[in-house]
Amino acid sequence: VISYFFPSVRFFFLKYMGDLYENKWVILRRGYGLSSILIDTFGYGMGLLCGICIITDINKKFKKILYIILIMFSIAVNARTGLIVVSISFVLTLFKSNKVGVVLVKIFCFFLFFILSYIFILPSLMEIGIRSSNYTVSWIVKDLNKILYSNIGVDFNIEKYGFISSVVKLPENIFELVFGSGHSIYGTRNILGFATDIGYFNIFWIYGLFGGGLILISYFYIFFLSILTSKDKKSKIISIFNMISFYI
Repeated sequence: VISYFFPSVRFFFLKYMGDLYENKWVILRRGYGLSSILIDTFGYGMGLLCGICIITDINKKFKKILYIILIMFSIAVNARTGLIVVSISFVLTLFKSNKVGVVLVKIFCFFLFFILSYIFILPSLMEIGIRSSNYTVSWIVKDLNKILYSNIGVDFNIEKYGFISSVVKLPENIFELVFGSGHSIYGTRNILGFATDIGYFNIFWIYGLFGGGLILISYFYIFFLSILTSKDKKSKIISIFNMISFYI
């Protein structure tokens, strides 16, 4: 928060961070804090912390709200993918009650609020964000707008943006497809003509469908044991939250 509002503090931090923050595009939009990994890993980890805070009952409500605001701000200005992780926890809190009727009422109210916000509130906020002269604010909003409101402020053209499958490919060699090539495709654009940091593509390139499948099933088994051995509903929901966030 301090590095966002005080540029001199931010640039002091940036002196001791990685090469990533020598990139002009990154500097204009993200990199607020003292860490060399203020990107997706940061967003994922902070999203988990924020989600657990949301699911957990804290007696001092002000403290809980403060935690959530600070963490969500840090995620937003560094790694927007963490906001998806946080949103999962909000949905899961609807299932905390032991009474089915209460859960159903909560789900109904949540989706009613979401639909009304989607129709009447979010479009205006999106438009303000897109037109903002602040690079960070417009960066936070633009991609979300492309997903939710493709016709507002940004001309979303599927031929321009395309699908992941048209940009990134799995190995064409059958042996490598099944057992892996032994390397990731992060930073391979000059070699293969494409690259990505998407985990699923990388795990299947390294270990193949067979090895990658075993790894993903092994993780599922660990999460399943965690859910199964949880002693109370709150712990069970946190375990489910960890599992969903990991696979998403």
